[in-house]
Amino acid sequence: MTTVVIDRNFLSDFDVALINEDWFEDFEIPLNDKINRIDINNVIYFLSNDSDEKTGYLVIKADIFKNFVNRTRAFERIVRAALRHFYRNISIPIGWQPYYFGRILSIYATSNKKKSARIYIDQKPSENSNNIYVFEITEKPEEINKVYHSIDMESYNLAISHIVDAALCAIERTEKKQSNIKSTELPSVGGFGILLNQQDFNFSEPGLLEDWLQYRLNENQLKFVTREVNQPIRLRGAAGTGKTRAMAVKCLNDLYRDSLNGGDKSFAFITHSSALSQELMVDIFSGLDPDKKWSRLIDSSNKNKLWIGTLYDLAQEHLNYAQKGLSPISTDGREGRLYQRIVIEESVNKIKSDPRIAITLLEKCPNILSVIQDKDSIGYNNFINDLMSEFTGVLEAENIRKGNPNAEKYLKASRSSWQAELPTLEHRKLALEIYDVYCGILKSQKFMSLDQMIADYGTYLYSHEWGQLREFKGFDYIYIDEYHYFNSHESMLLHNLFKTRSNFDGRWPLIMAYDLKQNVSGSGLSGGIARFKNPGVGESIQMELSQNYRATPEIINFLMDVDSFFPALDLEGEYSTYDSTSEIKSGLAPSVTIFDSDIDLVENVFQNGIAAARELGSSKKVAILCLNEGIFDKYAQLAIVEKLKFVTIKTRDDLKATRYTRTRCVFSMPEYVAGLQFDTIFLIHADDVDFNTQHITPVMQREYISRFYLGASRASKTLVVASSLERGGPNEIIQLALKNGSILSRVNRG
Repeated sequence: MTTVVIDRNFLSDFDVALINEDWFEDFEIPLNDKINRIDINNVIYFLSNDSDEKTGYLVIKADIFKNFVNRTRAFERIVRAALRHFYRNISIPIGWQPYYFGRILSIYATSNKKKSARIYIDQKPSENSNNIYVFEITEKPEEINKVYHSIDMESYNLAISHIVDAALCAIERTEKKQSNIKSTELPSVGGFGILLNQQDFNFSEPGLLEDWLQYRLNENQLKFVTREVNQPIRLRGAAGTGKTRAMAVKCLNDLYRDSLNGGDKSFAFITHSSALSQELMVDIFSGLDPDKKWSRLIDSSNKNKLWIGTLYDLAQEHLNYAQKGLSPISTDGREGRLYQRIVIEESVNKIKSDPRIAITLLEKCPNILSVIQDKDSIGYNNFINDLMSEFTGVLEAENIRKGNPNAEKYLKASRSSWQAELPTLEHRKLALEIYDVYCGILKSQKFMSLDQMIADYGTYLYSHEWGQLREFKGFDYIYIDEYHYFNSHESMLLHNLFKTRSNFDGRWPLIMAYDLKQNVSGSGLSGGIARFKNPGVGESIQMELSQNYRATPEIINFLMDVDSFFPALDLEGEYSTYDSTSEIKSGLAPSVTIFDSDIDLVENVFQNGIAAARELGSSKKVAILCLNEGIFDKYAQLAIVEKLKFVTIKTRDDLKATRYTRTRCVFSMPEYVAGLQFDTIFLIHADDVDFNTQHITPVMQREYISRFYLGASRASKTLVVASSLERGGPNEIIQLALKNGSILSRVNRG
């Protein structure tokens, strides 16, 4: 095969398909009534009987897959880039590092940045068409000008020249099917390496939009969905109460109602994670409406009525960082957090050797001076962790820089109970100095932190340019899921994304869903409750969801004990006691197994995880979630993980990999599978050393409780907790749950 050509109307089918590596040998598909596979001169066409020369096509030079290891992941990204090309409501995640050079688009081929493989796409291969041509994959980034001049247009031109012939074959094949003429085509079942129309929507519960509106929503969900949006609404509910589902139903219902009435309103569904928006939300919307009418509706400006993505995607679109050679770093994955930690440690080292800082600040902070002298100490590790939380949750969240007005307020303001302990003016000045060096290192390497990106975007939204474009590119309604991940600076940008016509007497139609206790980083706590009640868009009204559709009553009972450990933060009810009732049948009580050593734990739990996944089968899911970052990194490298073929998730951008679990088990951390649910969760290393305040700071303890709550709440039917005596045995959360009977201890220890 030299070239593969896919009708733009089938991109969504390939986007949700399950594909094995062997599919790329011959690109065969099972016989079906929708897609025709036509082979002309070794060019493979996937067409319908309506395809013609004017239809937009994804054209792929098949040879680029020949020596590439992870072809499935690369193909998935190619399809997503093509969807973005044809349907502008789809965005390309910034983690793929899109780079534009004239008509050429380049993106990472996989999430493994160490291998650095890049895909190269010609977005305008011919003047009189809207086709897109994928012509190269390189093992490492190449000079874009060099790649540009190496485009093989012969393969593209040959494929396009036979489009009409292939389309006629497709029509003839369709007529044969309709006439019940016995076909000599391949059978509809067999080993093809691909499962098309695999729309089981494993990210969410299936059901059409009409079904949810008529009888599947509970009373509170229906009240929320049908409420007129003439002011901001904040939807609060614990994990599993159906916030995301209700948001999706309301968004589509409002969208279709506006379209039916001849309206030209535009809608945005914004999340904090690209994977959540482009994987989970697209799946949910497609489940509610398999015909995907939402992807084709356009407004009076001829742009899609519904846009799906993140604030960072919007900033990337408007500011074009990739074209300027700048790369925002994300902490929405282990790679980003590890890089952030390395830069912070480098910043601390520079500060430590700076005589000015040593004399004026470090000597006045003896507790910090002592801990940074020993990089192997617990105190040093805790200090770096606290700095990471301070940078993410405070300095970045509130756009604080050394010397600006926000910094003066920061130095003088009282500290909240959830913030790192910086008791004196000198402690806070020291944090600002370290942060200043940190920003300087990022700048020298042409990296930008996401908060810097948002700060620039905030400036752009006040520019004359945006003032001219706002009525064209802005939105009439904005839906935000996982609002608890948005910091105060991000929240205060939202009102500028609205078209000015959407103003209802100073109130803007912003709909937010959140559960503050799921935020592991603490960034959502910045700014206090004020930004929930009025995030710059007018006073909001609060609506509550309490019926749980994810977990058994036994797991809900255990979560109530976990909830009791959350600190009493002054957030006017936003950290209120967990209050949820299960709507699914009773099951087994959560259990805890205490192992003598880490080795016993990992061998036992990983074997049991694989066994549980095989027993439940391909329609269910099992995950092992680790509560300790360092241990997670270590276990991810173990031979047992590779041997048993775990699906390891190290970033939320890897969510799509869960589609390929089948009888395999997911290995991850709670924050990287937020938004997903699993039948069975193994929550490992609920150890005392990670929760005892003798070893960690209050900030780290709050983050740990959120991680524990997030991980346990991913379980639907079975929750198994594991602890190691080598690391102090079960933590205080487990001890209380054992005392209350919400978790049971297994008789046999590992």
